[in-house]
Amino acid sequence: MSDYYSPASETLPLFEAPPPPRSANSAAAAKAIVPRARSIRGSILAHVRDCGAAGATDQEICAALGIDGSTVRPARLALVRRGLLIDTGRDRLTKAQNLARIHVAASEAASQPSCAAGSPSAGAHPPELSPSTTAP
Repeated sequence: MSDYYSPASETLPLFEAPPPPRSANSAAAAKAIVPRARSIRGSILAHVRDCGAAGATDQEICAALGIDGSTVRPARLALVRRGLLIDTGRDRLTKAQNLARIHVAASEAASQPSCAAGSPSAGAHPPELSPSTTAP
């Protein structure tokens, strides 16, 4: 089988090829984040727990915690994979009016109806959109 995909191929070898090599910068960044990864995930989980059933989008987490999206997304994904955060299937609009997925803490979703305005890590959330709702 060729190393390259061509339209004439019968199937795309999704799991046969090794992942692409990391750049030196990417490998260094991955190594540098290891000592802080646990506290970053903990901060994200605590914030989303504070938000209760209202949950939070990645952009809202970034704004509340002052953490870059490139750090928030993989940490949030790790929390989802561990079952600590749940993808609600609901969306909210971002500042740029794009749809963003809302995540809630698995342990807190039923016990706290929404982010409290006075909570230190909470903020006002824009209106929520159902999956069938389209952006204006």
